[in-house]
Amino acid sequence: MSGDRNAISKRTYILSISCLIAGVILIIMATQSKYMPFHLTFIGTLNIIVSYGITVREKWALYLALFTSLVSLLFGLITLAAIVFLGVQYDFINILILLAIILYIALSSALLLHVIFQGISFYKSS
Repeated sequence: MSGDRNAISKRTYILSISCLIAGVILIIMATQSKYMPFHLTFIGTLNIIVSYGITVREKWALYLALFTSLVSLLFGLITLAAIVFLGVQYDFINILILLAIILYIALSSALLLHVIFQGISFYKSS
């Protein structure tokens, strides 16, 4: 019975995996860039740490997930606005990048809403 009580929900697990995937992709993008975009590395690392914290249901993960989702939302919205307002050509690759950024914003929003509405039940009880 105690295993069921400490198990994470399916939605929380999906958000945890999406944070891990987003973190890995951001770090890969940072390493493949001509210059070193430290913000990508920072946000990617935060996403990976949040994924771990959510999976093991630690109390600090609640606050870190809140901070990371806000930073990710800000980063995603600024990036999306910059791409749209700079008037890039909309070929296949750029459309895929725009869709990926929109998906990233949606997942960051879902994480933020999940953290806000789950609140105290987000982490395991001692």
